[in-house]
Amino acid sequence: MALKDMVVFDVGGVITTLSRMSINDSYITIAGQTAPGKGIAIQGWPVGLTGASDVVIRHLRVRPGKVSGQTIDGMGMEGSNHCIFDRNSMGWAIDECFSSRSAYNITFQRNFISEPLNVAGHQNYPAGTAHGFSASINGDIGSFHHNLLAHAEGRSWSMAGNVDNAGFFNGRLDIRNNVVYNFGSRVTDGGIHEGNFVGNYYKQGPASYRNYTFMAQYENALPGTQQYYCEGNSMYTKEGQVLIAQNSTQTPGGNDSYPGYPIACWANVSIDPPPAYQKFFDVPFFESYVDTQLSTEAYKRVLSDRGAQQPVFDDHDKRIVNETLTGTNTYVGSVSGELGIIDDPSDVGGLEDFPTTVRDASWDADGDGIADWWDGSTGGSGYTALDGYLNWMAEPHSYVAPGATTEIDLSSLARGFVSPLVFKVDGAKFGSISVDGSNATYTAKETGVERLTISFSDAEGSSWSRPYGIAIFANA
Repeated sequence: MALKDMVVFDVGGVITTLSRMSINDSYITIAGQTAPGKGIAIQGWPVGLTGASDVVIRHLRVRPGKVSGQTIDGMGMEGSNHCIFDRNSMGWAIDECFSSRSAYNITFQRNFISEPLNVAGHQNYPAGTAHGFSASINGDIGSFHHNLLAHAEGRSWSMAGNVDNAGFFNGRLDIRNNVVYNFGSRVTDGGIHEGNFVGNYYKQGPASYRNYTFMAQYENALPGTQQYYCEGNSMYTKEGQVLIAQNSTQTPGGNDSYPGYPIACWANVSIDPPPAYQKFFDVPFFESYVDTQLSTEAYKRVLSDRGAQQPVFDDHDKRIVNETLTGTNTYVGSVSGELGIIDDPSDVGGLEDFPTTVRDASWDADGDGIADWWDGSTGGSGYTALDGYLNWMAEPHSYVAPGATTEIDLSSLARGFVSPLVFKVDGAKFGSISVDGSNATYTAKETGVERLTISFSDAEGSSWSRPYGIAIFANA
């Protein structure tokens, strides 16, 4: 078995980088969930992977802003293989918040992309150009699921296919169960060789006027094909009215050009002669392996579980989730005047306070990277105790001393679901738990590590279950 490097944090707060942070090695985990205080926020320069493999990045906030004075991305990967971005928050980038190029076997899940800087002085364009773009993505295969993209002028997503060594179109992407809110002049567009585009939920905001979810672009008469499976996608107005139903016909048929009415997917062909091959199919091109919901169910789950949440869900991301739910904006671009689509971090008051917090030495007295209260479990065959600990820390959790009580705000685990909700909590072994509406009280009896299951159902009949951990140890 290859040796693994696990990065855990004893200090939480703001990291202001002076150059690009690039991981180019293998078998590395960046565990932002282990930081104390409010966790990790990175400003200044991007964080990315170059030629890396088997890398996992979880619970980081990367908001470069204008600190560097350069036109830069937020996070990304190039030439990397078997890598995972899970529950990170990225935004405030002048170029794009995320990009993936020449990447293989990648997963980008439950992340948060919001507020790319729009009219912000991009060095490759004339002054005043709008460039508030979310993400340009490619991969073979790339899985992009259960992410929230909000308040962007465009590229939410842009399928940035390229060509293989023989000059044929490449890229295979599985884009499903994402939520996109308050898109500007561009929604999802671009082109790749094969794409599954399934169960995505688009919600217009105050800056939105497009009434389609995906525009496939045919701009180059290169060899090969660009083809898509489009199924179960939906679009709603900011007031919640249906524009594109998830059970509707998803493509216009015929030559697949824009029909003049709301449609999920269509083809914008600018080459002559146009491609003679079929563009849209009614079966997927490859297996997804993602637990897939209807778009309306995915909307609720994404808004309940996305972005950097451990050790806390910060005020910035709470605001974005609330604006998505209510179809509103709080701020306006200071240069563009666009509603919700900002041009400078100062438009929203800048980076919130992330006080420097140092973990007490007693947390991990033996220095093995694992809290001394951990019960030693691995989480499954083939994993280490450190793996089990990091995965537990990545889910919602709290701490309490034996004989004491702790309160759990159950509604914080179900932000996207419709009130009133009914909650149930199971699995307590080292204490007792009582539920009163959306609040649970846990009373600890002895030391141990709880793995609770919190189940809930909402007013519309939707239901879900989420894990919740409680560590019981002295002086918690």
